This record gives sequence, structure tokens and C-alpha cells, in this order.
Amino acid sequence: MADALTAVVARHEVLRTVYRARDGVPEQVVRPADAVTIPVMDLTNDPDSADRLAAAEAARPFDLATGPVLRATLLRLAPDRHRFLLTVHHIACDGPSLQRLAAEVSAHCAGVEPPELALQYGDFARWQANARVPEGSVDYWRKRLDGVADLPAMPTDKSRPPVASYRGAALSFSLPAAAIEAVEALARRTASTRFTVLLAAFGALVGRYTGGSEVVVGAPVAQRDRVEWEPLIGFFANTVVLRLAAAGGTFADLVRKTGETVRLGLAHADVPFEVLVERLHPGRDLARNPLFGVLFSDRADDSTGWTLPGCQVRAAAGDSGTAKVDLSLSVSGRTGRLEYSSDLFEPETVRRLADQYVTLLTAAMANPDLPMDELPVLPATEEAALLALGAGTAVEVGEPLHRQIARQAARTPDRTAVTSGGRTLTYGQLDEAASGLAGRLTALGAGPGTVVGILLDRSVDLPVALLGVLKAGAAYLPLDPRLSGRAGWP
Repeated sequence: MADALTAVVARHEVLRTVYRARDGVPEQVVRPADAVTIPVMDLTNDPDSADRLAAAEAARPFDLATGPVLRATLLRLAPDRHRFLLTVHHIACDGPSLQRLAAEVSAHCAGVEPPELALQYGDFARWQANARVPEGSVDYWRKRLDGVADLPAMPTDKSRPPVASYRGAALSFSLPAAAIEAVEALARRTASTRFTVLLAAFGALVGRYTGGSEVVVGAPVAQRDRVEWEPLIGFFANTVVLRLAAAGGTFADLVRKTGETVRLGLAHADVPFEVLVERLHPGRDLARNPLFGVLFSDRADDSTGWTLPGCQVRAAAGDSGTAKVDLSLSVSGRTGRLEYSSDLFEPETVRRLADQYVTLLTAAMANPDLPMDELPVLPATEEAALLALGAGTAVEVGEPLHRQIARQAARTPDRTAVTSGGRTLTYGQLDEAASGLAGRLTALGAGPGTVVGILLDRSVDLPVALLGVLKAGAAYLPLDPRLSGRAGWP
């Protein structure tokens, strides 16, 4: 294995490149092709420590000025069972490149020598640096992304820190085989792709959380549009910013709209994301990623490239303890993986997100002609638990809700409490508005023993009204705005 890895590193200069500053400008320096060593750790007496060691290795930083940008360690768990840890810095490798690396290592182990490379990744980097930015594509993105900063963002469990720490975690989950088969069928029916169908479901779920009719999702795309780049290892990926419809019509309609958005986005993907940010000048914020906060990727083929002679190989993604954006969903085959900022989300919230994505996708595949607002999001167990609350079962009542909110406002007044339709209230603002309303209601006679009717659409005003009534000591009666025009209503 060490000899094969050494041969691959010698073949691809980017895997032995370091980055040093000259007059404040980073410069690529290709190091000699030294032998790669693979330390072996014997864990036969403590195989349970492998997960901890793998996480520590994935989280260990790289020194890009000295290298290497690739590390390998072998954990011996039993005489016939091992765990191979391969860690590569993203500056030298993307997803397709990792498959190529695995395929070349496997080929060397099988005694197969790949052909000589005509180019190196440095040639691509120089070509990209000297390429002209297509102004037509820049104009497309300028018009397409106009006003995206005003779209409601994904609500978070915690207040956003002033500067992103990029601390994160990941959760893997399975997608039902029947649903994935139906995804392929719907893709054919709508003249789209598996990626489009899965993305449409993710956009719809995010839309349920934001309450908006549109969402913005980033998506990585491979920039290997020339045959000479195909055999190279390196970071070729670019990110396109997709402004998606998240509601309206049926799910099949949503897939068609998403497909058109994806096609136009890919047609204008020749603008590097960094250049796009420079040209569009979005408001810079050290606390968040520019232009989008959620990311989606999909790889229909879950093969990894590893086929080592005499071995049964199962590849698993490591967890570096980081998150590049607020929330990202990647699907590979039938496995989903949610990577999230631990500064913003609790693990339980992400677990619920995974369950809700499976629920929504399964329901949409069972009936893609169902209107979007009828697609269920809550898993059956969660829905049953909520329905049980209103089934007459005795429930121990703790501190009233309005007092809990007031206590939370005293602790974290600047933390986001409610977001809807582009408007946001912090806990401090919510409690203050509810107290003001309570005073007006009390002056009008509201109090214990009275009922206040509330006729409001879903907005930030609704929780203000509910809490205001409770603070006044009265009971509230929600009235459905959709019924306000029927006989017997004012």
C-alpha cells in the first residue's frame, strides 16, 4: 500500500505541492517525490478506540507551507481486519479526484501501471487564472441573484456568532431503496435527473422551515469540461448558486422548475464562485458564507474506486469536525449525510431534518402529483406524538409559555426567536411587542375569563398576538383566515 501511494503522489504534483508566501502572495512549490510512509497502530486489544483516533486524525490540521497535503495511517483492529485512514487537504483534491486517487492506488496494488500524464494540475490552475471571465454569465447571475439577501434564511437553534468558527459535525442516514428507484422514474418522466429530483425535495424542506416561496441553495459542480483534465487529481470543483422555487403546484411541477433552474445554472457555471462574489459585491459578513447558507450535492454512483486485491473494502466518509456552510446535504447512492455548523444547530434538530427529508421524499415519490402544501414532512411517530397532545390525555403543565419566553428574552435578548416572510424578531423584540399588546388588551377589558379572537395569517405578528393575549391573562381563539369569507363570518 505504501509503495502504491508513493507512486500516485509521485505521479501527481499537486499531492506534493506546498504553498509559501512571497511578498504576501502565496506561491506553489512542488516538493520532491519522497516515499510515503504509513504508520501502523495496533488496536487489536482496543478496537473500540478506532473511531476516536479516526476523528482525531481527520481533525488534525495541515501545514500548507511545509506539507504534506496527504496523510495515511493504518489501524490494525484484528489479524484480518484493518482501518485505513486517508486524509487529503481540500486544496489538492475534490470528490471525483478522491475516486481517481483510490482507483490509481488500487491499480498499483494490482500491478497495473497507469499511462504517463500529459499535464499536471498546475497547468489547469494557470489556464484558469488566465481565462477571461464571461461577462454574459456574470450578467446572468447578477439578474438571477438580485434580491436573494432578502429571502428568509434557514432558522437556527443558536444565535449566530459574530465570526464563523467553522466548527461542525455530521450525521449519516439511509434513504429507502423504493424511494430512490422512484426518483429515477420521476427523473425520466420530467426529463430531468436524479440530482434535480433530490434537490427539489431538499429545497421544499428548506422552504418549509423558512416559510418562503423561494430558497437559495449552493451546489458543487465539476469543472472537468476538457478531456485532458479527466485523469488529473486536484481541486476542480466550482459552486453554483441556485435560486429555487420551494412551493406551488405539485411536486412534479417543482421538479420541472428545479430542472430548468439547474440547466441554466450549469450553462453559466463558467464563472468561478470567488469571481462571482467579487463581481456581485454581496454584503460581506464574517459570520456567514456569501450568497447562500445551505449546500446540496449528489452522486448516484456510490462506488469509491477502492478494489484492493484480496480485500473486501468498505469506504466511509470521515468527520473532520468542521462545516464549510451552515448546513449541507450530500447524497451518495442511498446514503444521505448532513454536515452542519455546531455553532448554529443542535444534533437533535439535524436528526429531525434527516427524518423529515426521508418523509417528504418518500411521500413525493409515492404521489408526485400531490400539491406541495399537502406533502407531509413530519414522520409518523412525530405526527402521532403531536396528535396525542390534543387527544385528551392528561399532561402535566409547567411554567406558562409567555413566562418561559420572557425568561428566555432576559437570558438571550438578541437571539433569533421567530422568522417568517423575510421578517425576524429576537426574543427581546418578541417579548417587548407582546407586552405592549398585552397592555392595550388589558385596557380594552381582556383578562382572566375572557377570550380574544385572533385572525392572522402566518407571520411574525401571530406569535406576538398569542403571547400578548396570554400576558393579559386571557385565552386566545385562533380563527382561520381562509374561512373569513364564508357565511356567518364578518
